[in-house]
Amino acid sequence: MKRLAKHSTVQGVVFSLLFAIVLLISLSVLLNRISFGVSSNQGFNLAEVFSGSPAINASVPGAAPSLDSGGDALEIPDTDAVITSEEFGNFSSTAPVVNSPSPRDPVSNRTRTHSRSSHLVPAKSPAPVEANDDDSVEAANGEIRDNRSEGEGPKGQVGTFFDPEVRNPPPIGPESGLDGPVVDGPDEDGVSRLEPSELTKIPPELSPLPGYSGDVTVNSSPIAISSSTNGVSNQTPVLNRGDARQQRMFQPAGLPHYSFVKFSAYRQSLRTFFVNGISSYVARSFDKDKVAHTCEWHPGNGSLPLSMHTDPGAFVETTAEHIYMKSDENRGTYSPTIINCTFKVPVGANRLGGLLVLRISTGYDRWEKNLPILALEEQVNEVNIVSTPPEKIPFKYAFCGAPMHGTVRADWILHWMKYHHYLTEGSAHFFFYNLGGLANSDRPVFNEFINAGLLSITDILDPNLSWDYPTWYFHQVLLINDCLHRSRFMAERVFFFDYDEFLQVPAPDSLKMFMRRHAKEPWISFGSIYANTKDCRLPKPGESETLFERMVWRRPRPECRIQQAKYEGPPVDALHCIGPLGRRKYVANPRKTFAAGVHWVTIPKNGLDLSGNGAHILHYRSAPLPKTRLCSNNVTMDGTDDDGEASVLEDGWIQDDQVSQIFKRAKSYPIVPFIRNAAAGGF
Repeated sequence: MKRLAKHSTVQGVVFSLLFAIVLLISLSVLLNRISFGVSSNQGFNLAEVFSGSPAINASVPGAAPSLDSGGDALEIPDTDAVITSEEFGNFSSTAPVVNSPSPRDPVSNRTRTHSRSSHLVPAKSPAPVEANDDDSVEAANGEIRDNRSEGEGPKGQVGTFFDPEVRNPPPIGPESGLDGPVVDGPDEDGVSRLEPSELTKIPPELSPLPGYSGDVTVNSSPIAISSSTNGVSNQTPVLNRGDARQQRMFQPAGLPHYSFVKFSAYRQSLRTFFVNGISSYVARSFDKDKVAHTCEWHPGNGSLPLSMHTDPGAFVETTAEHIYMKSDENRGTYSPTIINCTFKVPVGANRLGGLLVLRISTGYDRWEKNLPILALEEQVNEVNIVSTPPEKIPFKYAFCGAPMHGTVRADWILHWMKYHHYLTEGSAHFFFYNLGGLANSDRPVFNEFINAGLLSITDILDPNLSWDYPTWYFHQVLLINDCLHRSRFMAERVFFFDYDEFLQVPAPDSLKMFMRRHAKEPWISFGSIYANTKDCRLPKPGESETLFERMVWRRPRPECRIQQAKYEGPPVDALHCIGPLGRRKYVANPRKTFAAGVHWVTIPKNGLDLSGNGAHILHYRSAPLPKTRLCSNNVTMDGTDDDGEASVLEDGWIQDDQVSQIFKRAKSYPIVPFIRNAAAGGF
């Protein structure tokens, strides 16, 4: 019984050990696959060790004995077969050895070694060795070299990172079928056949590397690289991507992101300046740093040219405050930004001029914290503009048009100008921002306004503007704020309309009476009502009418894009639908308004959102674009077209010819230089 119990105990221990070994092997395989992927062989594989893998080549002189089928012990040396110090110095000067697959090692063609330590061992530099088909020779002078490729993982680990087909490419030669000329189209296996010489031919447009003479040369010593099949050796030069002479460089792709791109700068008072520009969303999101750190005022001495004062104590410094403009609907790579420089004391009050300098961030946590850029160069006596009294402001109104891009109808824009010129009684100045949409041949159309001093055209003709500095809708928000600040001491009120938007003040009210009632408001927004540009009334016999005069149909209520914007807030009345949902536009007092968007004013928040029943804008959508077909359908005054089959009234349009009647009178209204009557005062 004792013998049986002892036998059972021994048997149990043996089974437990075998079970543990099997479990350990399975666990090793599982961990290996989890760490390096299901198809990867990288890593120390216990299954390969215990299964007597033939990957360890014992036929190489000096190699460690392998665990073969005879059951010899696996001896792991105390020192590793490493790259010696001399080898390390000459590693880049040794040509790679191309080995053919060994019959004893169908998977790998290099000697593998195992080690537990890693240190440099002084040794002689190995001589270059030419490989052959019979042996995977990787040793010189009886020493083993680790021929591990970069990316194969740490030394001393069995396995390889590369796919077997990549490690052992198919032979090139007669046996492979690649010795013939190039055939038309792919073979049955889908591969186009090339001559061996074609594989190593350097294209004529590429100049050879220095020292290239047909063989691969390293340190002016030619090294033959051979690929042999059946004893046939073809010595041809191959491109060694690992060679140090191969060019490596930083090649930027895409677009650079600047912390800040300045566009313009204006003085607001004796202590405050506003700098308009765009800042990178990327820099603001990830750098965790301010776009601009400080503002500096360097006083001038009354002489030109001005220059930054070298005395550190001669300038005044203040913290830069930022106003990031929210795009009303969409975003771009850059965000319109206003930098507010407000000093604690008046600067430039001596009228001798000076320089406004910004310290712009170069990135978060860098050695050089900021870079100086010149924001404004103020000339002698230029500061006097901030003391302009209201009665000395040149114009009552200013109109800031949308950026002109693509192609625009100059005749339509002229209609827009004449209409509002009449509506403001000739007391308005117009600002155009031309981004290439206004052709040179169309400029004479506006000569009357230009010669009268009623139109300013700012050309921004950089063809790469939208590509280099992408932002929403051709920098419209940036240009709106530039126009706002440049008109601060030029007009009492500024309208921000597109060229397809016309202000309508229902009779018997007038623009002058309307503005007097709301003179204290910093800004007033108007509802936007669609006008019909497709259905136009029939031309009047004997009269010379423009297409614009025949557009007499509009929607009864302002637009409100609740459904398009997937609005989920409280119910909104279309008459009071504000902001981008209502497509609203506005008029602002430039001395009380400091930042604005397309459909609303950003600073200040308090203003008047007018009901759509009062003054509003008529939106002749896309009419200034040549691609828009105007008056494609003629209708009678009762709303039916000329063949009597349809009615615009049934489509929800109503008749309103007030704008058409005003334009009839505006066509003949004189365009003369506006002279401000100081006795008339403000509104």
